[in-house]
Amino acid sequence: MKDAISKGCRNFIIGIGGSATNDGGIGMLQALGGELLDKSGKQVPFGAEGVEKLASISCKNLLPELKECSFRIACDVDNPLYGEKGCSYIFGPQKGATPEMVELMDGWMENYAKITEEYFADSKTQLGKFNYDPNYPGCGAAGGLGFAFRTFLHGKLEPGISIVLEEIGIENQIKNADIVITGEGRLDGQTVMGKAPIVVLEYK
Repeated sequence: MKDAISKGCRNFIIGIGGSATNDGGIGMLQALGGELLDKSGKQVPFGAEGVEKLASISCKNLLPELKECSFRIACDVDNPLYGEKGCSYIFGPQKGATPEMVELMDGWMENYAKITEEYFADSKTQLGKFNYDPNYPGCGAAGGLGFAFRTFLHGKLEPGISIVLEEIGIENQIKNADIVITGEGRLDGQTVMGKAPIVVLEYK
C-alpha cells in the first residue's frame, strides 16, 4: 500500500481474509507510519505479541497522503473484533492457537479496542472523525485487520462479490443474457448468504 501510494494510487480495493495473522491490523498501521507503542514508548513487536504489549497509539506520523485515499475492503465474514465470535475465538484455532492462547488473545484485542477508543477521544487526528465500533460486522476479518481499516483509514467493509461485480459492470454485461454461469462448489444453505449465484441473481 505504501509503495502504491508513493506511485500515485489513491483508490484501493483490498481483499482481506485467509490471513495467518491475529494482530488487529497493527502491523499494517506501523508500516504506514503509525506508532503502536509499549509502556516504554517503543514500537511493539509484530503479531499477537504486539497486541499484548500495546499501551498507546499515535497516528500523528501516518502518511499524510492517506487523507486522500479511499479503501473498499472485500470482506466476506461478519465477525466482530473480540468476544465469542471475534477473530481470536473463531480464527485463532485455525492458526494453531490453543484454547488458553485464544482466551489471552481475545483479552488483548479488547484492550486494543479500548486504547483505540481512548486515543481518538483524547486526540484531534489528521484523519478526522473515525468509525469506532469493534462489534461492527467484519472488524474481526483477517485477525482484526478489518477493524484497523475501518477505524483508522475509513475503509468501507463490503462483501467481496459485490465489489467485483460492480467493478466489472455486471449489470451491463448480463442485461441481454439468457443464461449466466457462476462458480460455486455446490448450492446449499450458504449460497443465500452472499455467495456468487444469489448476488448475481439480484441483477436480473
